[in-house]
Amino acid sequence: MQAFITEINIKESINVKNLLISLSRNKRQHLILTGKNGSGKTNLLKKLYEYLKYYCGGGNIEFLKLLTYKENLEESLKKYNNDFNTNHTLQEVKESLKNHNDDISFKFSQDDYTTNNPFLIFFDARRNIEFTQVTSIIKPSNFEFDNQVNKKFLQHLVNLKVQRSFARDDGDLEAVEKIDNWFNTFENRLKIIFESDSLSLNFNRSNFSFNLIIDGNPIEFSSLSDGYASIISIVSDLLMKMSNNENLLFEVHGIVLIDEIETHLHVDLQKNILPFLIDFFPNIQFIVSTHSPFVLTSIENATICDLEKKIVTSDLSAYSYDTIIESYFGSDKYSKLIKEKVNRYEDLLKRDNLTNDEHYELINLKKYFENVPTYFALELRSKLLELGIYQNTKPENLN
Repeated sequence: MQAFITEINIKESINVKNLLISLSRNKRQHLILTGKNGSGKTNLLKKLYEYLKYYCGGGNIEFLKLLTYKENLEESLKKYNNDFNTNHTLQEVKESLKNHNDDISFKFSQDDYTTNNPFLIFFDARRNIEFTQVTSIIKPSNFEFDNQVNKKFLQHLVNLKVQRSFARDDGDLEAVEKIDNWFNTFENRLKIIFESDSLSLNFNRSNFSFNLIIDGNPIEFSSLSDGYASIISIVSDLLMKMSNNENLLFEVHGIVLIDEIETHLHVDLQKNILPFLIDFFPNIQFIVSTHSPFVLTSIENATICDLEKKIVTSDLSAYSYDTIIESYFGSDKYSKLIKEKVNRYEDLLKRDNLTNDEHYELINLKKYFENVPTYFALELRSKLLELGIYQNTKPENLN
């Protein structure tokens, strides 16, 4: 059984204190952080990443043992109140931990999270989107997890094609099949995000170039729109760093943190980015931050944490985007201008005597509202119906 985070206890981070985030103990559940600018999303993500480095290998093992021991002692004290020996030992452990920073602690589905060498990566909100053109065959090299390597992704694809050719010449059919399966899976996932069943990944061996063929049209990776390029950037970065594990599987397990996951994405891609990544990498636990109601409502298997209000909840997928914007983000979906016009019209209607200027103003407001496309704004439509501005009829072009 692969391990995953089941609890994050934040004692202190910038703008975030004494916050307990509980995740599922039975299955890998994702975490979405939200809140207004200045609520501490980015700083918390970075701090989570720094602390997770300890748990994912290469960190301070003594610190981890002390932290786990401290948590076990605290659990014991809850069961056996005021046990002198336990309390005394706990104080000694706390004293030892003063030399370490334990502002954030984690619980996992398994005691030893490092057993299976988990994968860990953090994506900053300022993500560079760059794909370097391949000019020759270069021997693959290992990449540091902290370096952005997606710009070498096309080189990685070329190297895989070359490896396949050598494997075929050597009669290594297992290696050939493994690489073919990798490319087929990658191509099928691209079809999903580009919403094109006709998409194909084309390799031109004469100039070592890869491009996408969509509806018969060739598209270079370097000419993708910012939205699609941003998604391919994340995916390629993950695939490149997963290749360090010397396999061609999409099932490496671990944790990926992404700051402002909606960066560069239009609305449809904001709705699809998390479901797409979760499907692409089924054994990754994602921790992301967002301002987007479309991201918040995009998946069921997630815990959502509002850092500003200290609200922890789960599954907003059943709520409308309007509801999320108004109740969760505390924002009004209607502009100040339209509300002022409605209030002014209602005020003029209530008056017994209008001046000539007010009378003309009322007529002009009525004409304005009669031309407002309110079939996309149900509350506004209801209000204007209440004020008798137009009849309750649907536009001819709507069913």
